[in-house]
Amino acid sequence: TWVSFDDFSVRPDTSIIERRPVKRRRLDDNDGDVDPGAAAWSREAPPWATEAAAVIVRPEQGEFSNTEGVVVKASGTACTVRFSLGDQARGVTSGGGLAGGGLAVDREFPTPALLPVPPKLGATVKVVEGERSGCFGTLVGLIGADGVVQIGKMSYETLPMSHLVTVIL
Repeated sequence: TWVSFDDFSVRPDTSIIERRPVKRRRLDDNDGDVDPGAAAWSREAPPWATEAAAVIVRPEQGEFSNTEGVVVKASGTACTVRFSLGDQARGVTSGGGLAGGGLAVDREFPTPALLPVPPKLGATVKVVEGERSGCFGTLVGLIGADGVVQIGKMSYETLPMSHLVTVIL
């Protein structure tokens, strides 16, 4: 039962069905009282938004733009960040100053307004993703896009840098 191409007839009035573009589901309702940038995030905070994580406020965020702080509370699409006031916040090592060395202020920001501080050699880091999630250690080396983290006295792990966040304990 051999079939040849001549056995099929061409239908001249074959119509092409055009489909509407598929709409993407909204992640979060925006009532107008929430920052539109925050609506792009789901109700869960990203893995790096964890307590004690060092963050930098994005430039367009006003008073604290480009300022480094520490996350004291992360919930949903917002983080409460603590900023040191006085000489410590400006990187000056002399004590005191007008505001004193130990004063701090807390402010809440939408998570998209914050950037995690990239881990540097010798920094205390927290593993936020993967098998070792929740462990603390010290970044002791870099291998390409991975970091070597000392977790414990004799335990060294090579982990992707995207799984690490700088913490200030």
